[in-house]
Amino acid sequence: MSKGFKKICGYIILVVIGFLGYTLFRKIKAVVELSKTLPQYLKNILGEKPKFDFNMNLHRIIMTFHLSPDVLKKNPDLKETILDYINDFYPVLSSKRIEIELVEKDVEQQKEQTSEEKKEEKSEEN
Repeated sequence: MSKGFKKICGYIILVVIGFLGYTLFRKIKAVVELSKTLPQYLKNILGEKPKFDFNMNLHRIIMTFHLSPDVLKKNPDLKETILDYINDFYPVLSSKRIEIELVEKDVEQQKEQTSEEKKEEKSEEN
C-alpha cells in the first residue's frame, strides 16, 4: 500500500510541476509578444513610439514607458488604455499584477529615438 501511495504522490508532484512550468511559459511568451506589439500600437495611437522596458517577476510585471512630456499631457488616461489593450489581447497576463510607469523622456533620449526611427524607415524602404 505504501509503494502505491508513493507512486501516486510522485505523479501528482510531477503533474503540478508540469502545470506550473506550462503557465510560466505562457506568461513569458505573452510578455515577449506584448513587447513587440504594444509599442507599435501606442505609436499608432499617440504618433510616437515609446521606449519600452519591462521587468517580470513571478508575481508581477513592471512596465516602464518613456514618452515625451507633450504626449503625457495630451493623454492622461494612457495607463487605462494600455491595461485595456493587455486585457483584450493578452488575457493570460493578469492586469491586477501589472504595474505601469509612465516616465518623461529627456531631450537626449528624444534625439536618440528620432535618429533610430530614421534608420528604421530607411531599412524598411530597402
